[in-house]
Amino acid sequence: MKHLQDERQAADELALAHSTLQHQSVDVAQQLQAAKEAEGHLQESVRSLEQRLLGASEALAERERQCQALEELQAVSEHALNDLRSREALARQGRESAVAESSATIRGAREEVARLNALLESTNTRLRDVQRQNADLEMKNVQLTKTQKQLEDDTAGLYIGLEAKQQELDLVCYLLGCRVIRADCLVVFLCR
Repeated sequence: MKHLQDERQAADELALAHSTLQHQSVDVAQQLQAAKEAEGHLQESVRSLEQRLLGASEALAERERQCQALEELQAVSEHALNDLRSREALARQGRESAVAESSATIRGAREEVARLNALLESTNTRLRDVQRQNADLEMKNVQLTKTQKQLEDDTAGLYIGLEAKQQELDLVCYLLGCRVIRADCLVVFLCR
């Protein structure tokens, strides 16, 4: 009779372990789904940042072309003004005005290039951060998948153990001449 109680207790423990593993498997599946959704959001953020980066790169290239054109214009203006130094004061004032305007425009363009370079660096930093987060999520996804597989394997092992204990219990009941009546989690033994 002590052996039967031990067997019954072992069967109860296996059933409890099986229930716990099922709950853990559901939790892992939910975490896996959440990780997949977060990965999708991060991938969308990466695409958005890449588009913004492309736009910033194009704007930077345009500003650099404008700077170069303005520098060439300034060089031409200075050469032409050097040739006209002998002309009257009005022409001299016009030259100085043109050079001042060109310098101010170049300074403004250089400041814009510096601002765009800072924006480009900031965008690159954010892109690297998002890529790092994406890699972390992929690693977590792989780990959760492994954990889920391990839980499924553990559950299968518990089912096998539970079936073996049930067969042992049936054999003991048969040898003792007991009749087993099962109703959900309750097992009643009727001995002759």
